[in-house]
Amino acid sequence: MMAAGEFRGGCGIQRRVRFDSEGWLKIVAERGTVPPYGLFGGGEAAPSQVVLTGADGDAKQLPSKTAPLNVKAGDELFLKCAAGDGFGDLRDRPVGNPQDDVDNAYVSPEITREVYGAEVVSVADRPNGVRFVQRNN
Repeated sequence: MMAAGEFRGGCGIQRRVRFDSEGWLKIVAERGTVPPYGLFGGGEAAPSQVVLTGADGDAKQLPSKTAPLNVKAGDELFLKCAAGDGFGDLRDRPVGNPQDDVDNAYVSPEITREVYGAEVVSVADRPNGVRFVQRNN
């Protein structure tokens, strides 16, 4: 999840890769141990995550940096890159910005209600049927 703040952090990417043949894999990712921290009251973002699942279904959480690993056909790698940290106090974020975040599916209405304290009502003219009407600071 991206971090809350007057200026929210950016979205991290997620990728799932299935190997068609045997080979080698080396992971070099950032922010797997220490997640991105917020600045000036901004929130902490989700850390990187790396999981290698063998063809037999055995899943292993990997560190964000590895020596070369042998992979086999049918193995699957899940990589979630760290999201961006927040900047500034989230209570200073204009109500329209969390609305845009929900409309663009960056965050859920539930998370926005919980994190930003915005009350929502369902209306038909919004892409996801949700509209913010008030912010409880």
